[in-house]
Amino acid sequence: MPTGQQLALSGAALAALTAWTVRLRQEKGWEETLERVAKGVVVVRVNSVMAFDMNERGFSLATGFVVDKALGIILTNRHVVTTGPVTADAVLHNKEEIELTPLYADPVHDFGFFKYDPADVRFMELQEIPLAPSEARVRVVGNDAGEKISILSGTIARLDRAAPNYGSHTYNDFNTFYFSCASNTSGGSSGSPVVNASGRAVALNAGTSTKSASSYYLPLQRPARALALLQKALLAGRGAGRACVPRGTLGVVLQHRAFGELKRLGLRRETEARLRLSVGATWRDTAWTCPGRRETEAAVRGSLPGETGMLVVDQIVPAGPAEGALEPGNCVLEPGDVLLAASGSDPAGGAPLNGSRSSTRGEAELLDERPGEAVWLTLQRGGVEKAREDAARNWNMPPGGVHVAFSGYMLSNANVPSRAVISELNNCKTPDLDAFTSVFLSLPHGARVPVRYRLPYSHHTERLAVLDVRAVTPSLVRVLFDIPYQIDGVAGLKYAGMGVVVDAAVGLVLVDRNTVPVALGACRTRSACRIEFASTVEVPAVTAFLHPTHNIALVRYDPALLCGDSVRSATLSPTPLEVGEECMFVGLPRQDAALPVFQQSVVRETCVGIASVPRFRAVNEEVIRFDDTVGGVFVDESGEVKAFWGAYCCCHEDELYEQFEGVPAQPLLPILAACSELRPVSLSVACGSVAGSGLGLSRAWAERLVACEQEKRQVLSVQRLIPGTPAHGQLLEGDLILAVDGVPVNTYPAVEAAVLRSPRVQLTVLRDGGERAVRSDGTTHITVWCGLILQHAYRAVLERGYSPPGGGVYISYYLYGSPAQKYKLVPKNWIVELNGSPVADLAGFVELVRELPHGANVRVKLVDLNGKTSAFSLKTDHNYWRGYAVHLAGEQWVLRALNEPPAAS
Repeated sequence: MPTGQQLALSGAALAALTAWTVRLRQEKGWEETLERVAKGVVVVRVNSVMAFDMNERGFSLATGFVVDKALGIILTNRHVVTTGPVTADAVLHNKEEIELTPLYADPVHDFGFFKYDPADVRFMELQEIPLAPSEARVRVVGNDAGEKISILSGTIARLDRAAPNYGSHTYNDFNTFYFSCASNTSGGSSGSPVVNASGRAVALNAGTSTKSASSYYLPLQRPARALALLQKALLAGRGAGRACVPRGTLGVVLQHRAFGELKRLGLRRETEARLRLSVGATWRDTAWTCPGRRETEAAVRGSLPGETGMLVVDQIVPAGPAEGALEPGNCVLEPGDVLLAASGSDPAGGAPLNGSRSSTRGEAELLDERPGEAVWLTLQRGGVEKAREDAARNWNMPPGGVHVAFSGYMLSNANVPSRAVISELNNCKTPDLDAFTSVFLSLPHGARVPVRYRLPYSHHTERLAVLDVRAVTPSLVRVLFDIPYQIDGVAGLKYAGMGVVVDAAVGLVLVDRNTVPVALGACRTRSACRIEFASTVEVPAVTAFLHPTHNIALVRYDPALLCGDSVRSATLSPTPLEVGEECMFVGLPRQDAALPVFQQSVVRETCVGIASVPRFRAVNEEVIRFDDTVGGVFVDESGEVKAFWGAYCCCHEDELYEQFEGVPAQPLLPILAACSELRPVSLSVACGSVAGSGLGLSRAWAERLVACEQEKRQVLSVQRLIPGTPAHGQLLEGDLILAVDGVPVNTYPAVEAAVLRSPRVQLTVLRDGGERAVRSDGTTHITVWCGLILQHAYRAVLERGYSPPGGGVYISYYLYGSPAQKYKLVPKNWIVELNGSPVADLAGFVELVRELPHGANVRVKLVDLNGKTSAFSLKTDHNYWRGYAVHLAGEQWVLRALNEPPAAS
């Protein structure tokens, strides 16, 4: 006979075995469910081709799931579908790709639908995921963090969480409860189905917390209603869209508050008692005392068992239906009112105005309570199609007006930022986009007009962008430079810096290349480069000259645009600046006042590091170090300019920063005189001591180099060569440069002066201990295709020491929301082949892409800066990304479209 202890152990073992068996069956059930559900979940790839509403331009990955495979309907989030123009496709479980078309984006809640052609699915049977009420234990099947598929488990902890707030600059859901669960989803899982053990979707994954494992799920009552209406419209052959899902708005934001807080807001004791009725109790015969209505009324139909709070009016959207809505007894809906009931819906502790809010326009009756009284209000529902409630709610500003989704080129030049609301253009009111378009189309090319606008965070203050013309004061000027395309590795699109007038008769201004980094500063207009005189007059200018190695540029304005002769040319001193020489610094800091500073000049070499993105950097240059970082010039007692104080774009460990240096005026004189026939040195050099060169420099050459300039006992060595130049084929890195045309040199200016004198020079170099003699002799075209900005390789690229042997076109940048971003064709690469055909230059590239139809698959071979080859493919998009070219014609940049592509077969 077994003992009692043995029976107890046997019972415990049996219980453990039973629990293990149940758990195993549950897990096996989940495995079968997930295997079935996975066939209905897709990866959604979305290209937002332009900014719209509060959505930015760009490419994103998300998740969706099939809810009707016969009609081809996929459910996902509204912030995935977006309310603007997009191109999208889906990747199925078997890696098939199908095109998607936006079908519906809800104007309020975070859900939307894509549509696909069921005939496009050829190699698998898609699985519908039915929508169902919530159950406790769920799995999230999605595209977590961009992975192909991921499965995350969790238990729904809250059914009444407030809609998450993602910030004031983006879309936020409102007037609905969310589910909360610690499933730790991340980017890419947006739009994932939250499924239960039977494989039915109980919620839609919408967002996650960045500070915890909490995830936020949207309940499916409203998506299910919208889906039924869309299905009905599609089956009836009427088409589908927002018009098929009638919506209205009261312009009210509600929040759920606990009874303890409601009592502080004035909720009466008898009201709370009735709200906390037990299960089965009803209010059919409950009487409410309301001004202006019968004293006895069946105000609320139903019961609220187990409720812990009610809805409170949190915000009234300005100019919405609820603002100032006077009712019998002069009652007005106000923040702090407690909502007790709404016509056409359950009491407000349940689904928050889902029935009332989502129906068509018309009247809505609300029963709310404020301190001491219950009030019936009748409101007129408004439309949400043009209300822009997201911006109106986030900033408490009236809906409507012309909202700047993205400032772009012209508005940003006028300092009108994104998110601004434009109220006037050229002194004409612009209450809507049609009025703005009408005024804009009437403006002549190149016109400068006033723009009145408000910013969302200070919308009570109106701002004006306008040109103020007054008197002219001379000399130092401010140069403003805007770039429409990021070419030549530039780090930004807007630049400003100090300039010096060096020839007032022809309008030449000397400026640093950190302010004017490239020639492409205008497209059909001269206004992209502007010069301010004494902060009172602004005139247009064009780029006249960019030095390929030194940090100087020349821009030219029309002197006829300035009245009088108060602008004077600065005189550059022909004598070199000496160490210890006293100079006065004259600049335009903050308020354009001259700032005299006496400083002993320290002459040193520039050392600008190579950035990760090839961009212009000054080389072979001696500068003056000065502690203050303001633009201007150094002048001597006679008023001659001894040095120019300019900004350098520097890089350290991929971090860009601005550094000011003083450029001596004396070496600039021959450059300014010969800028039209300038022959730059096609190599970079470094300085070393004569004694420490270590390469067998003879005593005789050491004495000759020292005799060149007593204060600089140094020798120049070749540090970097430019591919494709004569020097690249004859010199080697490490060669010591001893003489140019027989004349010993040991400074940068001496080499440069010798090169300026003759197109061909003979260099005497020291290599491997022996002397040898060798001889040696900006971007004007770009092409934009599929979002790629293409150009010929510029000097900063070639300074890296490599260029593809067969040529190619260089990728300088790509535009967000383009096929280039979607298919990951990144900058700092050459395109050397297109569909198997070699690419030698821009002209050959244009010939290859000109005949490609819309939607064509293109094979692209790339070579990076290290010579590594890779292959990519992309699909052309002529709806939003037609190709065009920009080229310099005289002093104007001209944009022209590539030939119209043939129709797709």
